[in-house]
Amino acid sequence: MKLIGLGGIGVAAVAIASVGLVHIPQSEKTVARAALIEAARLDNGGSSTTNCHVNLAGVSSPPCTFGNNENGRIMLIGDSHAAQWFDPVRMAADEERWQFISRTKTSCPLLEVSIWYPSKAAIYKECEQWRASVLEEVAAAPPDIIILANSSGYDGWIAENSLPASRSRAQQLWETALIQLLKRLTPQSEVWLIRDTPRMHPNYRACLSYSDDCHRARALALDGLTDDAQIAHKFGNAVNVIDFTDRFCDEKQCSVVIGGEIAYRDYNHITGTFSAGFTDDFRSILKHHQ
Repeated sequence: MKLIGLGGIGVAAVAIASVGLVHIPQSEKTVARAALIEAARLDNGGSSTTNCHVNLAGVSSPPCTFGNNENGRIMLIGDSHAAQWFDPVRMAADEERWQFISRTKTSCPLLEVSIWYPSKAAIYKECEQWRASVLEEVAAAPPDIIILANSSGYDGWIAENSLPASRSRAQQLWETALIQLLKRLTPQSEVWLIRDTPRMHPNYRACLSYSDDCHRARALALDGLTDDAQIAHKFGNAVNVIDFTDRFCDEKQCSVVIGGEIAYRDYNHITGTFSAGFTDDFRSILKHHQ
């Protein structure tokens, strides 16, 4: 198992792809900040602009296959926390002449757990249908590399016997399902798990409205995030973990503004622009593929 993060292979400095808050004169910051905060909120990245990301009601993904497979095929799979990595994976694949396939759906992990959708007070059947179709597609034509990412743990969203499971039971169900999924995927594909990104405080935009210096304590930003590395370790080199935590956090705190750019579009998703700065990390995965 490889663990890629700060200091790992191919780590590049985060690119500043747009004008950041630190470049705006103080006298103009009130209006300009509001505009930048709103632009970041709407920056969903390529999975949205290409209509590749499946919404709540959808039960199947559009084709969303890009490039040729001169050097291999890479597939990005998961929920919206996978979709936020669409741009760097697609750009890396294009640069390295790999075919890129995207399969993501809102609030739907690839793990075979029943998802309880709170607003409907019902099992998320559309997720089960979509998941089954993706697993069938992967079995029929296994990609060389699978990039797997999900919101961490789905606490409060995992069901058992058609009812929400307790937190401890949900964690057991999640871990069991992850092991079963990796056993299913690894015989044919190299799997990379992306550890979930640190969570910002839900009211971080209020801080941004008057300051660039907006943070959350590292311990709180990482609280509740599952450590899939422990499970991945059981699979040796067949499963690897990408941990970008140190690109958001120092030893004590995690930042909203990084390199003069707003990194988050909401408290648990990053912007498409910021995500694009990780292209070289995914290029390294393709280059080192055995």
